[in-house]
Amino acid sequence: PETIKRIGLSAFSRSSVKELVFPNSVEKIGNSACEDMLKLEKVVLPEKLDTIPQRMLSFSIGESSGRNSALKEVVMPKSCKVIETEAFLYQNTLEELTLPEDLQEIKKSAFGLCQKLKMALPHSLKKVERMALSFTWSPTNDIDFENITLESSSFQAAKGLQRIKIPAKMNNIPSSCFLGCSGVNTVEFTNQLDTIGEHAFDGLKKLKAIILPSSVEYIGRGAFARCPLLRSVYARMKNPSSLEAYTFGTFDGREGYSPANPSDAVVYVPVGCKENYERAGWGKYFVQIIEMEEAEQKQEFDKIATGISTVKAGGDTKSAGWYDLQGRRLTEPRKGVNIIRYNDGTAKKVLK
Repeated sequence: PETIKRIGLSAFSRSSVKELVFPNSVEKIGNSACEDMLKLEKVVLPEKLDTIPQRMLSFSIGESSGRNSALKEVVMPKSCKVIETEAFLYQNTLEELTLPEDLQEIKKSAFGLCQKLKMALPHSLKKVERMALSFTWSPTNDIDFENITLESSSFQAAKGLQRIKIPAKMNNIPSSCFLGCSGVNTVEFTNQLDTIGEHAFDGLKKLKAIILPSSVEYIGRGAFARCPLLRSVYARMKNPSSLEAYTFGTFDGREGYSPANPSDAVVYVPVGCKENYERAGWGKYFVQIIEMEEAEQKQEFDKIATGISTVKAGGDTKSAGWYDLQGRRLTEPRKGVNIIRYNDGTAKKVLK
């Protein structure tokens, strides 16, 4: 009824209710209120609820019993600011969810093991805790990490993530932060970064090339392991630290970690610094260590990142569109590298 203001701890846990509509009079819901509801298909949460409580809709028995949940639809409150620990853990049938525009925090394992879940993350988000989005298909949108605080494994195996741009304020990437994000094809670092944690980018199956800024002082064990397409690393550190075990490489269950594609895996280093990289053990993972000027490094990296290696001149061709390096269409040229794609299929890069 509309007079209800509070729902107690585990109030509907393990009940056989199929649809549950909370009236907008409800101001607080206890932890585990709807935990392990095997038949629950739809939930409408009250508008006044600013926090989704711990284990609110978690499904703890699914994995051990081999059974699936039934949940298909959740209507979230627009006023919600925080999604608490394990709130939706293992809801393995939930496919879509619209998060509130003002959401600020997603706590530990809030959507862990929601393996079919696809959702966009709001720009208001300020904190993503450990395992918060692990093994989901989220996020479905590009994320600005500038205002987000990350923890270890925050986006582990979040398969929807495609581009990662590390903001200037972040000097340390937590361990396993992006482990297993198999959809990621672009990672952009900044010159303030000094530490890349263990397994931070392990298992990025689409990643082909990276530029490591001159500020990097430490790269953890397994940081770029199991990235099978990663052939080109452009390193700008003049005095690199020694690499930890299997920092790069592809896992072999019998022989451990070994260099990925040793016949063509190359690290490009600052001019005059080849011996420094050899002493630091980089030759263990790369068949070649080649000295290259920084400007040339960027040119070669752009060819891989954009897929444009040659430019064909055309007499009567007209511009069909402008794009940035991530392939997003622009309404007009912007500062930095732009790509012009012509109506005859050719393309060229320009610096504005």
